[in-house]
Amino acid sequence: MLKDCVLKSLIDMKHKLTFSDEDSEQISQLVSGLQPVKVTVEALCRSDANLLTAEVALKFLMTTLNGQKEQSPLAGQLVEALCRRVGERRLSNLSGVLQYLHDPTTNDGGE
Repeated sequence: MLKDCVLKSLIDMKHKLTFSDEDSEQISQLVSGLQPVKVTVEALCRSDANLLTAEVALKFLMTTLNGQKEQSPLAGQLVEALCRRVGERRLSNLSGVLQYLHDPTTNDGGE
């Protein structure tokens, strides 16, 4: 989105730095990889967020990043780091219990 503006500014400043197509592609991958992170953080920061909305937001993030792993190495690294960190911070059976308490008609409540 800002590529042309940045290039024009560099020309105006008579700076010798240039961006190749590969640089632009890497920046695009970075932006697309971080966009779902931004959406997830915004969901987690809402005043009405709770453990269930956090679980849903993290599932959204993992699903989205897993879908991007083929195009972006950054997405793969983010998924790996998030899985490791979330695994360190919580017990997996508790999220199933939380989902069951929210909706007992589902069968994924830790059974």
